[in-house]
Amino acid sequence: MNRRRREKDLIRLSKVTECLVESDTPLDPTNELELAAGACLVWDTNVVVQVMPKFSLLVASTLVEICGAAGSIQRGKIGSGAKTRGVMGGFDEDELAVFGMNRGSGTEAEKADGVVKEYAAGLFGVEWVDEKAQVEGWEVAVGVLHRVRGGREMSGKLLTQLELTSKERVERLLTYCSEKNLEDEAAEIAASFAERLSGTTSCGDSLHFFALANDRFSLHNILTKLTTSSLLHSTPLPAPSSLDPVLSDLLKTPTSIASPILRFELSGYATLRNFYESRDSGDHPRAVKALVAVLKSAGEKLDGGVYDADWDSALEEWMIAVLLGELMPYINPRKRHLGMREAMDVLKVITNFECVRGDVWRRAEEFLQRVLAHKDSQGGGSAGEANGMTESGYIAGSMISSWESVRDGIDSGLVGAGATAGAVQRAWDWREGAEGWKVSDIIRVVRLGIAKIVADAWLLGE
Repeated sequence: MNRRRREKDLIRLSKVTECLVESDTPLDPTNELELAAGACLVWDTNVVVQVMPKFSLLVASTLVEICGAAGSIQRGKIGSGAKTRGVMGGFDEDELAVFGMNRGSGTEAEKADGVVKEYAAGLFGVEWVDEKAQVEGWEVAVGVLHRVRGGREMSGKLLTQLELTSKERVERLLTYCSEKNLEDEAAEIAASFAERLSGTTSCGDSLHFFALANDRFSLHNILTKLTTSSLLHSTPLPAPSSLDPVLSDLLKTPTSIASPILRFELSGYATLRNFYESRDSGDHPRAVKALVAVLKSAGEKLDGGVYDADWDSALEEWMIAVLLGELMPYINPRKRHLGMREAMDVLKVITNFECVRGDVWRRAEEFLQRVLAHKDSQGGGSAGEANGMTESGYIAGSMISSWESVRDGIDSGLVGAGATAGAVQRAWDWREGAEGWKVSDIIRVVRLGIAKIVADAWLLGE
């Protein structure tokens, strides 16, 4: 079918050419376009490359490709030289000239390819070539550049400069980059779009595209602020009713997440949400199990009593004191919510935390005081408010992920914003009666409670 169509097109072109050549009407010597058209009919390559683009880049580019295929215009070689030229690839231009096989002027080939590249670059600025068929300008352009020497590199550069107007366009761009092994370009596009989403409530999409960009830092930054907001208000934020669909799906089916980086970074925040939801529903064994897991994750950088800042952990060590505060209502020897193994895990985290002290302790103290100060500010904001993502780019990948940046976000209202009094129904608030407490006070209460649990277990022969 395609072959017959091409044959018809060639017959039509041949007839038009014959009519023009056999016409008795002379060309108008004062009309540059007519002269250019006439020169093209006799394959005047200089006119094709230098004059015709002034009138139509589409026509000029088409002529360059046709003339290049016919051999009347020199074109740049695509791919590795030796592979495309066979056994003659080892000879330079002077040696080939002796055999009468010189490849032609490099300048001519560069000019010819330049016409095609200019046309393709123009297509990148066209939103739709065929809107009904959903064909965008860039999709045609990359096909044109595929036939030009250096076109792949140019495609990659231009693709990263496209305006990312929609999620659908971004996904099509990423699919193309994946097919053409343009990994760096794909990462840049994904990261750029994710940062753009930072000013919206599309937290899930932002996480998704940062994961596609393999941007671990930005993923950690977003999730740290989501976790911080939840701890500030002792409730899962965003609230279940405010979760965007993508984030909701990520939390419901974490095992289906393709990116191991996102799966790891999401684990701490997701487990903390499980704790709050289990606490408020009365499922206390499940709540304790989740909270102890969160505590262990926060204490990973302190293993052995030595602070390792380079260790990858889903949660930050300065959250430990607040997490211990959340644990206090469960340390009740009579109800025995905390088992012996879990008690030992908690003691290990506390011991390592006390051994490190210094800046780690100071940061934990500063965070604790801010959490206590937020007791009467009940969380109820949207996803964008809760995680502090704003158009100012506070959460963008360029920001430093540290307690200092989170502290500044809390103090300026960017982290934990959108809270409204009375909006949250909790099973309890561990901060009741803890006004003015320090980290050492919480640790003392937890240690004493665990000591009683261990003593009772010993007396009962457990």
